Amino acid sequence: MKAEGFLCCYNHPYWSLQTYEDYKDLRGLWAMEIYNHGCEHDGLYGFNPQSYDEMLRTGQRIYTVATDDNHNSFPFDSPLCDSFGGFTMVKAEKLEYGAVMEALEKGDFYFSMGPEIKEAYIRDRKLVVKTSPVEKIFVIQEGRNCYKKLAGRGETITEAEFELSGREGYIRVEIRDGKGMYAGTSAYWMDEIPAGAMTESKTSLQATRYQTCNAAEQRGI
Repeated sequence: MKAEGFLCCYNHPYWSLQTYEDYKDLRGLWAMEIYNHGCEHDGLYGFNPQSYDEMLRTGQRIYTVATDDNHNSFPFDSPLCDSFGGFTMVKAEKLEYGAVMEALEKGDFYFSMGPEIKEAYIRDRKLVVKTSPVEKIFVIQEGRNCYKKLAGRGETITEAEFELSGREGYIRVEIRDGKGMYAGTSAYWMDEIPAGAMTESKTSLQATRYQTCNAAEQRGI
């Protein structure tokens, strides 16, 4: 499918009763579906962050998306409505098919159940994250450790800054608001982040992705 120009995404592993053994050897995927709103209604099977990290840790350098998978069996005002719960927030030059597809191919997007990631950039070896009001901002890594900033009881935060060691393996931002809704980026691999991104100049995570893509194109990948 990839050879024919399709973007191949691995969908709802939890709902499909998939385990590590089912997806550990997959290769050639564009992304996996970390959240499926319809599956959340089917039995809290919607959110799959563990599956994403397990796939990353097997060497699959893939993106992650959120979707509705809506069937609209219930009206929009019903609590069982399966629309408008999973979003892939795309940063495209224009609201046109070609521009959106280009952004998806480059990984210029993040997943969300509602919260917003307004900025994520690296400057002077620090990762800066700016969001809508949330309770938690985490930076997941390849290993068990993570960076985190939490709001005080009854409070919210909209920004966090984390020192990067360069030994994180990969980093991905994940945030949670007061309603328990999540948003997050795809993984960024430290060995693909250009050295210039770790300097005093501000470099967006998307920009590091572009530079990585361009380098890959030059190598004929």
